[in-house]
Amino acid sequence: AELQALLHGEPIHSRPASAWEKCWSCRRRHPAISSTVTIVAAAHIAVAVIAVSSERRVSSALDETTAALGHAETQRDVAFDAMSRLVHEVAVNLQKHEASVEAREQVLQSAIIGLKRIIETNGGLREARLTLVEARCMYAYIVSQLGRNQEATDQYLACIDLMKDDPTHEAQVELAFATSLLAQHYLRLADPPRAQQTAESAIEITAPLAIARPDEARPRQILVAAHHNRGNAIASQGEPHQGLAELKKEQQIVEEVLDQFPEQERASSQLIDLCIDIGLLEFQLENVSAGEVAIDRAMQLINETGVQLEADTQLARQYLKAWRLSGVGRYSRMDYQNAIVLLEETKTQFERLTRGEPTRPGFRLRLAVCCADLARSYMATGQIERAVATTQTEIDALWKGMELGGEEYNVQRYAVMQAELRMADLQLRRRHLDLSIVATQNSAKAVKPLEEEFGLQNMLAMIGYQVEVLKGLNEEPSDAAPEDVEPSRRSFQSWRALRDGDRSKFD
Repeated sequence: AELQALLHGEPIHSRPASAWEKCWSCRRRHPAISSTVTIVAAAHIAVAVIAVSSERRVSSALDETTAALGHAETQRDVAFDAMSRLVHEVAVNLQKHEASVEAREQVLQSAIIGLKRIIETNGGLREARLTLVEARCMYAYIVSQLGRNQEATDQYLACIDLMKDDPTHEAQVELAFATSLLAQHYLRLADPPRAQQTAESAIEITAPLAIARPDEARPRQILVAAHHNRGNAIASQGEPHQGLAELKKEQQIVEEVLDQFPEQERASSQLIDLCIDIGLLEFQLENVSAGEVAIDRAMQLINETGVQLEADTQLARQYLKAWRLSGVGRYSRMDYQNAIVLLEETKTQFERLTRGEPTRPGFRLRLAVCCADLARSYMATGQIERAVATTQTEIDALWKGMELGGEEYNVQRYAVMQAELRMADLQLRRRHLDLSIVATQNSAKAVKPLEEEFGLQNMLAMIGYQVEVLKGLNEEPSDAAPEDVEPSRRSFQSWRALRDGDRSKFD
């Protein structure tokens, strides 16, 4: 019987067949659809390949996927199932592994091509249109991570246009999903007014859907995300108290969703994000204890998942954000040594993520923020050399992030200016007046392209005059007035005397 099964390409029972043997047997029994199922196989190959960062093999898998598309056109149901699985593979598995965003982009491009082809050859199949929206939303998110923000905006708007005239419940859910993601995208682009307006549109679409089907988790999750985006947008426009109240209200809702749907991984992730953002706003409002409570709750939720951080980069990013804020909390309490321990570990892990996905500007900018917090902690403990090295890492990360992100990341030049001014201060503490002058000049160069757009003329004039004062201190030709240079010289000399322990000279 076993030999007969083997001859017919069926699984044998004497030794359980492996997954690959079962796939091969299925392929032999059903050759007509085997080329279409290759799409799904290619997705799994991509998952395994990406884990070892082999772009060449990913490319090979995508070639198979593209070839399979040609055979899939006449087999609508099988083809649609294959495309849906491919999109799901990217959403669930590739998001969690250290997959390069370029590889995820290529896989989604294949899925989008296939779904469009199915829709064109089957008169606008609604299920395919719904899946196409999901694929394009993920694609938009991925290209935004690569700094192609206009392309991402266009994709979100295309998804909204595709669903807006379809009154069915499923289509309206996808419309709400795309609208909420667009609001989140505007937040990333530092456009809080548009983010708030878009988030409110998402709320208007989703609220009746959540009421109509209270036993369905997804509309309520989208509603929570929309309110979350609205709260952050309000806080970003100078209303942190109102934004915080909005986030706390949504925290209660998402906890109710988790009570009703305890297996909902997305709801758990939303609660973690809410706790982190609540903690951040509490810190901004100088409510340190309340901020630490929120961050500790986020850390607890992450630990309760039982997932190894190395196996889920999305969870790892949440953990590192919470870890950094824990360090900020310690710094606020003047517990500098523990702040340094937390921030050093966060910096190390962000550097690891940056090496894993070197083309993502977002990781560079997160690394820079962590370095800024760490440098301040080193300064507070008198570790000037380490503060200098960390500030330089911050500056390098900011410039690289802007290079990868393009013109839309130009606003980060302001962060470069702040880092260079901190470097100038540090070089003064090291008694390197010449290096302090260079750093101060670099701070002005960083924001010079933003002068007209943000009205920085007065700021640049002040920085320029500070350079002249520093030149005067360094006994170089200077345009600064002697009466401005002399007090600075006495201040610098008295500070240096105090550092040397010469109290009489200081007095």
